[in-house]
Amino acid sequence: MKANPVVDFIIPNRNNAAYIGECLQSIRVQTYTNWKCIIVDDGSTDNSVELIEKLIEGDDRFQLIALSERAGVSRARNLGIDAADGDYVSFVDADDIVAPEYLEALVHEAIRSDADYTRCRHWLFRENGQLEPNARDDIWSAPVRNVTFHDHASAVFYFSSWATLIRRSVLADEVRYPENVALGEDRIFNQRAMLNSGKICQISARLYKWRRLGKNSGQATHHLLESFEPIRISIVEWLQQIDSLDESYADHKMFVHTSAFFELWWHVWRLRNELFDGPPNASWSDVEKMMRMIDMDRVDMTQVNAKAHHDFMQSGYDVVRRNLDLPIKPLVKLFVEQVGRQSRRSQAPAPSNASQSMHPLSKYLSEYASLQGEDFLSSLIRQRWYFHQADLVQASLVRKSGMFDKRYYTKQVGDTGGLDPALHFVRYGAVALINPQAKFDIRAYYEQFPELWASGMNPIVHRLLAIGE
Repeated sequence: MKANPVVDFIIPNRNNAAYIGECLQSIRVQTYTNWKCIIVDDGSTDNSVELIEKLIEGDDRFQLIALSERAGVSRARNLGIDAADGDYVSFVDADDIVAPEYLEALVHEAIRSDADYTRCRHWLFRENGQLEPNARDDIWSAPVRNVTFHDHASAVFYFSSWATLIRRSVLADEVRYPENVALGEDRIFNQRAMLNSGKICQISARLYKWRRLGKNSGQATHHLLESFEPIRISIVEWLQQIDSLDESYADHKMFVHTSAFFELWWHVWRLRNELFDGPPNASWSDVEKMMRMIDMDRVDMTQVNAKAHHDFMQSGYDVVRRNLDLPIKPLVKLFVEQVGRQSRRSQAPAPSNASQSMHPLSKYLSEYASLQGEDFLSSLIRQRWYFHQADLVQASLVRKSGMFDKRYYTKQVGDTGGLDPALHFVRYGAVALINPQAKFDIRAYYEQFPELWASGMNPIVHRLLAIGE
């Protein structure tokens, strides 16, 4: 391996005139200097091309490929790969920033480990300049060295292709971004690249700043609900790719199918929030239509009925609201028992014209009603979707717990977006490591009970159930 390999940065750009200058400057000040930078403009309609030409004038390390019309981010990145001739490639988005030592750290690790695929962690970079660790991503980005994709199943959750350094030779001619996929294309490309790689490394340093823009921006993740078709294509492509592997990849397949299931439910839950948390912007027919737009056979969801799920969970919400004077543990158990009763009713023999009336996960709901003690708690943790859907109930428990200081929390958050502070803490605050009061250390609690990351259970609710106070 070369001691001083050449790295090609590949930057796709589409209407990022406001940010591309900051991005290119972060490339220019890299402490590792043996690099080139390929910028592919995807038919921008702002003044991006003119600005880029001005910014790179006289610096032959930069190359601009300007497309006359929009081809999509996958096509733009693929053109960048085709134009690259260095030893490694590293992808950066045009509105993001890399730390000065970004390339030096990744190249050092790649050389030391002889890795084909090397990653670092990243920061969430808010519009106000605030940096936050991406706590959700950290679950899957624990440092690893010299592992293979075959032996590291959780690598299927490497969803971003930026913050990576990839040996160009592993991309060959066939490892490219899927140009038929407009959202979620990174995870498919990553999987292809890792399957073609020998060693994979993940370092703990946060050297990439992922800019998270507001809802009025053009970032694709803010517009998922406007059109479900792009994410449907992405899920199907991802599943098809993993299903093509042999049975020695059983854990990978389990992770991907489970993730696809929860990803779909996330979209349905967002629609549910539109229905019940504000002026109705959607109907149950919208929810059910979305559920059926996916190739459901692939994720074993042919029996899903969104309205039935709501009916079961809403019955639990109602019983909690009618019994808020009860102590915490009986209140939670009452919720579980109520949902379980509703679920068991759904399992009665159905008329031939009511084949869609039974919730496919009702066996889990029924299980909760009969469990006690530690079994009850571990089951709640194991079935993470349950408390994810029950965030309204969790918020009620948080308010009653005596462990949530509304004034303290609101001062830390600033703006809860119109949500009740306890509900904001349940949905967003805990995973962002925002403490509910001065003496409750969320980070330390997650470190003590790491299984909570995967469970969706709020730490205060967990403490109430596990410790009883």
